[in-house]
Amino acid sequence: MKRIFLLFCTFTATLNAQPDCLRKAEQLIKVENYTEAVRTLYLCSSSIDQAAMIGLVYHRLYKPDSALHYLQKAYEAGHYDDNLLLSYSEALLWKKNVRKAKEV
Repeated sequence: MKRIFLLFCTFTATLNAQPDCLRKAEQLIKVENYTEAVRTLYLCSSSIDQAAMIGLVYHRLYKPDSALHYLQKAYEAGHYDDNLLLSYSEALLWKKNVRKAKEV
C-alpha cells in the first residue's frame, strides 16, 4: 500500500512539474539563452510540447539535423503551430529537401 501511495505521489509531482519546466524553458528562449533552454528541456519529461520546443531551439541555433529530428516528431504528432511549421519547412530547405518542405 505504501508503494502505491509513493508511486501516486511521484506521478502527480511529475505531472505538476512539467508545465513549470516548459515555462522556465520559454523564459530562457525569450532572453535567447538557447543552450540553457535545451538543458532545461532535456530535464522535462517527454512530450509533444517538449519536442516542439527543442526543435525550435535547435532551429534558432542553426542546427538543422537536430531541429528536423524534433520538429518532425512534433509535426507527425499533430502539432501544427505556425511557428513550428515555418521552422520545420525552413530546416527542410536547409537540408535541400524542397519537395517535403512544399508539403508542409
